[in-house]
Amino acid sequence: MSNTRPVSTPAQARLCRCGAVVLEGLAEGVPVRADAAALNADGELDALAAGRRSYVLNRRELVLRDTTRLNLPGPVVADHRCGQPVPAAHRAPPAPSATTRRPRPLDPPY
Repeated sequence: MSNTRPVSTPAQARLCRCGAVVLEGLAEGVPVRADAAALNADGELDALAAGRRSYVLNRRELVLRDTTRLNLPGPVVADHRCGQPVPAAHRAPPAPSATTRRPRPLDPPY
């Protein structure tokens, strides 16, 4: 038995023939085309119920989500299906900007 792991590649943003932005790459040796829109918990549940796989974008690679990988950091996305965009109610809120910080109580108001 060899110690080789299936190949994963960094996800690349591409334009699908339907006009949607998708993320393409190999996830543990399997070609993946996922919607670029990050999902909230309801969106992931809806995608799974529709028979779509979900992935987490971890260190630029798509990682298949399963019961052992629920706590991996990163946005959750699902397999792309042309003509079925992610509804606004199922999109995750945007991540806070790294350059924006909250004022501390001792910061002067000017």
